[in-house]
Amino acid sequence: MNATQAVLKQSVRLFGRETDVVIVHVFLPLLIIGILDPVFEPILALDGYPGAPGSAQTAPAMAILFAFVTVGYVGVMFFREYEWNTYERMLASPATGLDIFLGKALPALLLLLAQQAVLFGVSWLMFDLVVPGSATGLVITSLALTLTAIAFGFMLVMVSPSIRHVDLFTNLGAMLFAGVGGALVPLSQLPGWVGAIAPYFPSYWASKGFRAVLLDGEGIGATVTPTCVMFAFAVLFFLVGAVATRVQERKL
Repeated sequence: MNATQAVLKQSVRLFGRETDVVIVHVFLPLLIIGILDPVFEPILALDGYPGAPGSAQTAPAMAILFAFVTVGYVGVMFFREYEWNTYERMLASPATGLDIFLGKALPALLLLLAQQAVLFGVSWLMFDLVVPGSATGLVITSLALTLTAIAFGFMLVMVSPSIRHVDLFTNLGAMLFAGVGGALVPLSQLPGWVGAIAPYFPSYWASKGFRAVLLDGEGIGATVTPTCVMFAFAVLFFLVGAVATRVQERKL
């Protein structure tokens, strides 16, 4: 077993102890979609999409919101290593920084992809969600969102001095991204100043990609720009985290 596999095995074991939290992060957004689905049908009609199901807005909204919420929880699990005095063992092992990052990131990647698959799949089965545009574009947008969220979580872990800060920054960031980016409510229904700053948030581009295939019926080409911008955000988050890394410090 190489170093990455060893860290990955430990990460999976930690996730296995928190299955109740994982289940909540997957099924709570489904409950919210079911509650808000009829509310957003008239809002989408006002936005120029008469007849569109409310899930065309709520499913992407919950995917975006809970992607950043869940990845923050992954950051909390990272800090558990410090509480249990196991992170020093990883640093003393042959594992490199890349091994540790990959071992921690892969379970998060699989969790977020499963989360979004459940959200969109159940919305299709139960809440009349359709994909009039490119299904491949939907998948690519989801993947770009997932990678961006993981990079954001990595940055939070590296810049945060404590587990409490990770939790605080995660909740603030998730709500800010989802609200200002137009995920929770279409930008046309928000004040003009919100629309002016929205492109500076990755959630805006995620919403743009999802809306292109779920509401506008566009092909995969319409998701290229949003996807590339989200990848750019992911690189930025990762670089900030790498510069601010404090892997040798003890976090409480």
